[in-house]
Amino acid sequence: MNLLNKKFINSILLLTFLSFGIYIYGCASAETTTGKLAYQQKDYAKAEVELKKGLQKNANDGEAWYMLGVSQIELGKYSDARLSFEKVRSLSPQYSQDAFSYWALKYNEGINSFNAGTKSLGSKDSVNAARNFRQGLEKFNAAVNILPDSVSTYQLIADSYLYLGQNDSALAIYESIIEKTKSPSDALGIARVLYQSGVISMTAEKYDDAISIFNKIKNLSFLDKKSEYYEVALFNLGLANYKKLESTSDNATMTILSQNMVDNLEPLTMQTENKDLLKDSYQLLVVAYDVLGNDAKRDDAQSKYNALNQ
Repeated sequence: MNLLNKKFINSILLLTFLSFGIYIYGCASAETTTGKLAYQQKDYAKAEVELKKGLQKNANDGEAWYMLGVSQIELGKYSDARLSFEKVRSLSPQYSQDAFSYWALKYNEGINSFNAGTKSLGSKDSVNAARNFRQGLEKFNAAVNILPDSVSTYQLIADSYLYLGQNDSALAIYESIIEKTKSPSDALGIARVLYQSGVISMTAEKYDDAISIFNKIKNLSFLDKKSEYYEVALFNLGLANYKKLESTSDNATMTILSQNMVDNLEPLTMQTENKDLLKDSYQLLVVAYDVLGNDAKRDDAQSKYNALNQ
């Protein structure tokens, strides 16, 4: 699939009144007051230290937790920030909204970098494309630790990994997404990543690896069985078994491999509307039926293959 066909993704249009203004500190501890002042001055390292001290004395200060979470994001301490924002959501509706606005800020910054990356790819500028995708990935990783339930953020993290050629990382994210959404479109994203890895294995003649990968596509939950990735996975399973068949003379192994070809290619011939895929499948089935000694099916497959060639 051509990744450049993906349209630019629009930023979330929000009036984000971020909580970077003036705060009334009330009866906060000296440490909390110092931490909030450091936060206002964007001294996030000092703010983190002092806010932590203050929160040991008053763990119910939603504003302090919010400022601590922002400081930790700005310092790149994402796992710590995730815990801080969890406290914000449990303590304060007001600062929960501020956290959402902060998420939107990071998300939109990621979108801007992501779109710049796709634009660079369109101009065949791979260096700037990679730089922009990495920058976008950093912003999306920040966003997902502010608001962990944002499926759209996970989707963009996976897409960014895919553009950067980090297929394993993309696949892990796609798999986590499908557990949440149970969506055919998300299953298609997983199939796309697996397919690319499967093709690489086939090209490298690593047929056992290819069989394992294409079997994952075949058995992928929520994947539309009429999708091109499902059908091509069935065909490549047949082809990989055929390639292994070519390199063995052991009768038992030949029988197993031929039956594997039949198990994948027969269902494909019953559903596909792709003439080339159908023709190639019948050609492989002729071989498989011949090994299995099924002369009637072999002759029928040969006849259908010949008809498609006319």
